[in-house]
Formats: sequence, structure tokens, C-alpha cells
Amino acid sequence: MFNIVFKNLDHSPLVSGATKRRLESVFSKFPYLRKGRFLVTVEMTNSPTQAGKDQFCVSLQSVSGPLKGMRLKKSAPLYHQALASLVEGLLERIHRILSRSRKVQRNQARRASHQPFLMEESA
Repeated sequence: MFNIVFKNLDHSPLVSGATKRRLESVFSKFPYLRKGRFLVTVEMTNSPTQAGKDQFCVSLQSVSGPLKGMRLKKSAPLYHQALASLVEGLLERIHRILSRSRKVQRNQARRASHQPFLMEESA
């Protein structure tokens, strides 16, 4: 369903488990997402020349399925903040896609109801 890749960061079972739990909670709310494959990249960036805070980035890329081609990247000073921001952004994106598809269906139904009925003449 999804692969977790670590970039500039050692593999951590704690980070991997937290990522799986948070994303599976989203996938349980939207079962049709289980058809797709997702790539989750967890990375940490820091400046080698200046002292300062580390920056954690979590990105989600949909490789296949209903959200194919979607990319979402969030970053924060703490990993859990970046992950929470990613999940929130993912939920917003899914709701926007669903509302757009419902709007298209409503408009198609309206157009179909306003079409005049074609009656065939019986001979």
C-alpha cells in the first residue's frame, strides 16, 4: 500500500511505525484509497555550515490509484508536527477532490433533468 523511504536520516522503527499508524487512520476513513500505492519520504535537513534547528520534511506521492500523480510535502522543526501537517493536508485534498466529483455529478444530473424528452411517434 505504501513504502516509507528515509532520506538523510537513519532508518527508525519508531518513525516508521508512527507514519504507518497516522496514514492508516486516513486510509481507514477512505477505503477506496487502499487500491493505490503511495511513496512516503521522510527527510531531515540541516545546515552543515551554520548551527540551528533541524528541519524535518515528510512528503507523500501517489504512484497509482485514484489519486495518481498527487504530491504533498510538509515540513516542520519536529517530525511529528510535519507528519500531522501532512495528514491534515491530505484530508483537505481528499475532501476537495470528493466535493469536486460530487459537484460534477450534480451538474450532470441537472443537465439530464432539463433535457426535453424525446417522444417517438407511434404509427
